[in-house]
Amino acid sequence: MSLPDDDPAMPPPSTAVPDVKRSTRSQMVAIPLTGGLKREPATEPARASPEPTLAPVVRSKIEPPQLRASTLSRGRLLDALARSITQRVTLLIAEAGYGKTTLLTDFSRRPVARCLWYKLDSTDQDWVTLVNYLVAAVREFEPAFGERTLKLLAGDPTSIAPRDAVLGSLLAELQLLPDIQTVLILDDFHAIDESEEACEVVMRVVNGAPPALRFIVASRRRPPLLLARMASMGEVAEIGTDALRFSRDEIERLFAEGYGRPLAPDVLHEIDARTRGWAATLQLVNSSIRGKSESAVRTLAHSISGGEGRLYDFLAQEVLSQLPNGLREFVLRSALLQGIQPEYVTVLFDEGHEPSHEIAQGWIEEVDGLGILSRTSERSAVRQFHPLFREFLLRRLAKRFTTAELRHMHGRVARVAATRDPLLACHHYIEAGEMTEAMHSLGTSAMLTMGSGRWGTASELIGRLQDVPADPVVAAIQARRLLEDGDVAAAAEILSGMDVSLEPPAVRAVFRHTQLSLGWRSRDSEAVFATLREIEEDEETPPLLRDIAQVFVDASPLSPTPVTFPALSQRLQRMASRQAESGHTYHAAISLHNAAIAELNAARYREAIRVATLALE
Repeated sequence: MSLPDDDPAMPPPSTAVPDVKRSTRSQMVAIPLTGGLKREPATEPARASPEPTLAPVVRSKIEPPQLRASTLSRGRLLDALARSITQRVTLLIAEAGYGKTTLLTDFSRRPVARCLWYKLDSTDQDWVTLVNYLVAAVREFEPAFGERTLKLLAGDPTSIAPRDAVLGSLLAELQLLPDIQTVLILDDFHAIDESEEACEVVMRVVNGAPPALRFIVASRRRPPLLLARMASMGEVAEIGTDALRFSRDEIERLFAEGYGRPLAPDVLHEIDARTRGWAATLQLVNSSIRGKSESAVRTLAHSISGGEGRLYDFLAQEVLSQLPNGLREFVLRSALLQGIQPEYVTVLFDEGHEPSHEIAQGWIEEVDGLGILSRTSERSAVRQFHPLFREFLLRRLAKRFTTAELRHMHGRVARVAATRDPLLACHHYIEAGEMTEAMHSLGTSAMLTMGSGRWGTASELIGRLQDVPADPVVAAIQARRLLEDGDVAAAAEILSGMDVSLEPPAVRAVFRHTQLSLGWRSRDSEAVFATLREIEEDEETPPLLRDIAQVFVDASPLSPTPVTFPALSQRLQRMASRQAESGHTYHAAISLHNAAIAELNAARYREAIRVATLALE
């Protein structure tokens, strides 16, 4: 748990190397009790550390989505993927709706290789988020993987180590993985391919990973990765749109075996010719013909025409028109939601006409049964529309409702989300045109953003709020990003002269923790302890941040009254008790875990086991 020797931002300690990662991140990611601190002789005792906080991992991003019972196993493509992973990189390139994710989900369940999953989105464009999720993906199979890398991501009191140091650590830890054929699936790579930083990180990992680790990159367009050298060596395979199209035989099997609705030869011929094997339209055809007679199905098949866009809209309208009025209204309004959950569905309807939570849940389950919803992951209860179907619905919404009405719906969702997920609330406030509330919501997310590493989401939202007077927390977030990039001077310029005395307590505290990071990076011990005093003297500092600051003081080698391991353990246990009482049970577990590490390093092994057991409980 000692500070990284290769982090140039760390000031040299005057005594033994401190074994503390002191940070607003310091309450979120546990480290194992094995491999703890080595106690070194010194004039002062070494100290244990609270472990860094990193982004709470969204499970649906590192788990393959759930496969429907109607999914057709496409042997020819599964075999093609099995052959392709003998090469270093496989590119799976096709527009939306060609079944890339479904194919990869099916492949990941096969005994060909163990498959790591990472579904990318626009919030993954920064390197901190990328590395955090890459570690999380590997940990699905190797739970102890990436401990040093996660430590480096937290770095000093409120910042992290330089990118090269973190990537070097990640690559070194990848080399220690068992020599088992493994495939890392990067799904929806198009969501980050405009980020040079993200592409550079991915290439570093591809080039530096061990031979047993292979990569599948699924995207709507060819990724701007520097693969020419690998391709010249025969290390790049590609599967494209033509291969992904359903053949006539596969369409016949899909409807007969998957959907339980065999097609007459002439209907099969029409659907094959008009859909050209586009998976998304085949699913909509199935939803469109539910309950229809053979003659109605034949009429529908003959009426399909036009290009892909018009074809999809035609079929989507067919599905929508079949739904009962209440269900149709639910489907249409729910297109506003990124993830469909009952508590958000209810407020999409006018005041006085809101459905109950139970009715909303029933609608979700009924539409899910029609095949036009999917779970975000196998273990998630959150549903979502296929992106193409959602785009169709959003266009319909824009025709059906006025801009004012749509903004009103977004506003109601935002107010429900405000206490659940301030960053989601910020998105809906922006869509509602309530920019001041959006900025406020971003401000209230300060502890979540600063303490969890959700930089991608926060940065994207900040970019949409450029014309709004900046909340100090935005300055703090921007300064933190600059500190991560090593630009201490620019971070100091952003923070200089800002008065936060009239801001809400959480904003004041987060701003001061950023100042704490700046002082540490600047090696200015006077500024560090002046900021710590401000945090301590402000009676409204949120307890979580006050406790973290106090642990920093207790453990810091710069402290005039450093604390011994047993005393630090007691401090952490008291902090855990307060966290548990306020409902922060996860934080409490991490505090107890770190208390156990302190006991371990004090050679109080029975006490270490007792406290570790409490952490597990």
